[in-house]
Amino acid sequence: MAKRIHYIDIVSGIGILLVLVGHIPSLPVFIRDTIYSFHMPTFFFLSGFLKSSKKISTRRVFKKKLKTLIRPYFFFGIVSIFLVFFLKVVSSNPIELRHFKDALRIFYLKGNPLPYNKVIWFLVVLFWTNLVFNIIPSRLIKLTTISSLVIALFLSDFLIFNNFRLPFGLDILPFALFFYSSGFLFKNTLITYDIDLKKINGFTLKTFLLISFCGLILMNLYLSPEVNLMSLLYSDPITSSITFLLGTCLIFCIALLISENKYIEYIGENSLIVLGFHLKIIRTFEGLTSNIIKPSFFLTLTATIILTYLSIIITNKYLKYFIGKK
Repeated sequence: MAKRIHYIDIVSGIGILLVLVGHIPSLPVFIRDTIYSFHMPTFFFLSGFLKSSKKISTRRVFKKKLKTLIRPYFFFGIVSIFLVFFLKVVSSNPIELRHFKDALRIFYLKGNPLPYNKVIWFLVVLFWTNLVFNIIPSRLIKLTTISSLVIALFLSDFLIFNNFRLPFGLDILPFALFFYSSGFLFKNTLITYDIDLKKINGFTLKTFLLISFCGLILMNLYLSPEVNLMSLLYSDPITSSITFLLGTCLIFCIALLISENKYIEYIGENSLIVLGFHLKIIRTFEGLTSNIIKPSFFLTLTATIILTYLSIIITNKYLKYFIGKK
């Protein structure tokens, strides 16, 4: 079993906590927009960063990613559908035809993700990204990184203008491939120049952290970049790329400064489970409590973290197969 890298788990842990926080309705709009300006691109970047340079057969990648990405996708999707229908029955709300039509969107046929748990679109797109990247010759990866961004920009403009989406998240693939390839190239650059991120001194990391944080805040304060990969929305390629770089740099700097933290690492190790359950937990909690009190941001956050932690324990103990774990 490969030895886990502490700071990578922390990067993943911070990233998925930002995703969770960003989905709490009572979060101030400015903070949500700032998080949205980089959080999902960062996860594609991190996935590329973790990609091995060793070539693996496409068939093997296909089988592995079916188990670790597509199987969890349908598991989280089916659980979400069941929970929605269950709550409607318990609360004596009618189940209408449109609810069944919405449930069928789990198959992602018209480019519209499952409305009961939209965030799991990431798993399908990451599946395609892994497959496509694996068949790209090593000598063409740099060209692929540039060309995928160009294709993404033209394709998204064309599809949005014509109010049309491709099935299975394939229209998000070029964007995802750009961020994924960027992460892979960054990792290879570190290897080529024998740079160990863990050996960068604290003063340098704090300087980059401060620059990244201030830059990210200023970009969102004055330029308000809109980045929503799921909806193919972005303000402009330059602004969006800068906020992505600043946000990713910020998370990496924080993770390297923390170095080790068993709580954040635990969240990072189980980021797949957090991704799959947190949105449903937030909506269910707010739906059940809204008739009694109007839940504050901190109340929803606390309840979501506790319930998500319980979901991690239960899933790892009884449902490992459904999330692709041995």
